[in-house]
Amino acid sequence: MTQNKESRYMMERSVLLKFNEVDLLGNKTPFRSICEAVIGKCLEAGKWFSVCKKIDDKQFDIMSLTAPKSEKKLGSVIAETFPEMNYRSAIYKYLLCDYLCYVEIPKWGRNGATFDKYLCTSNLNIASMWVGEDISEKYSDYIDGCDESSDDELTPYLKLTEGTKGERKITKPRKPLDLGTNGMRVIPLFMLERGVDYLYEQGNEDFIKVNFMKDAGIIREMVTSFNIGKIEEVYGDCDYVRDNTGAMYGGNFIENKTLGRGYIRVFEVGSSRYDSPLRSINYARIVDFEVGVKPDTLFVDLDIESARTVFVQGAISVGLRANELWNDLKGLGMDKYKVVGSSNMQTADDLINWVDGSTMVYSTVFKKDLTLAMLALPQWFNNWAGEEVIS
Repeated sequence: MTQNKESRYMMERSVLLKFNEVDLLGNKTPFRSICEAVIGKCLEAGKWFSVCKKIDDKQFDIMSLTAPKSEKKLGSVIAETFPEMNYRSAIYKYLLCDYLCYVEIPKWGRNGATFDKYLCTSNLNIASMWVGEDISEKYSDYIDGCDESSDDELTPYLKLTEGTKGERKITKPRKPLDLGTNGMRVIPLFMLERGVDYLYEQGNEDFIKVNFMKDAGIIREMVTSFNIGKIEEVYGDCDYVRDNTGAMYGGNFIENKTLGRGYIRVFEVGSSRYDSPLRSINYARIVDFEVGVKPDTLFVDLDIESARTVFVQGAISVGLRANELWNDLKGLGMDKYKVVGSSNMQTADDLINWVDGSTMVYSTVFKKDLTLAMLALPQWFNNWAGEEVIS
């Protein structure tokens, strides 16, 4: 039954899905070419993209495009490939059959969502190219069983991973992939490569501001550049720049060491010279971007990493007046950072736990705001002016 379904799928490919060539990113179909062209137009407008499930309304859903020579949306045409399945699951299944994909699946816990992120495919040609040897015989029975389950949402797949020394591996998961999982996202890597290549091209010429959503659901704004000369305009010709630019993304998407984890390493321009400027941008979670911005240099000479040390000293010294300090912080809007226990701030321990919890959840954004708040309240923090403090 499964082989009949699969062979029928292969024979009944629409014109959009026919192909004669395949590379590591997948089958070279007209669908792929159309998507790459549409993504190019999005990028020129400073927009990003997704497939079906968007992490922000500003992203453009590639499947919402009207298909060539058709009144149907591109997603509807693709979904017809597996008519027994629902719209999103059918699209995701096709993408896994034809391409190397980035998959992101939320796992919900007491403190919100965490995400499983990995590369995978249901295409044996792609998997073989990943490891550099033919693995068809080893996995063909498993992959050919694509539709054997009575639940059409379940589909077999192979995870493509890299070892600590960069060696590429294949993992056969114990369970098939449930395409109906709430919040799941599947994006072909050829789409993401197109987007990252454009960012790299623009960042080699100028500063770019990238807005992306972190796992905690917070939009993070980051200014970066891949042009060392532009970075030196802010920090000067110094070891800080030389020591860190060598570790940032170098422009080869497929050979990127963090490819399997879905992000690139960039130099955050405007970060404190007392802190590492290397940051991660998840390229599937970019919301939008702007080219040619002016970096904010406010924090370049402030040691935001020392803020916690100084804050703890200040919180301990105020003792029973901890609530007064909290009221002053609220007056500066710092109560927008909410963590467990932050609704009742009565002691120094409450304040310290709030700082540590907020740092864990909100990271650099919080540390920057905390630094500014402390500079605005010098009476509580021994007139700290942002200098480095050795703890």
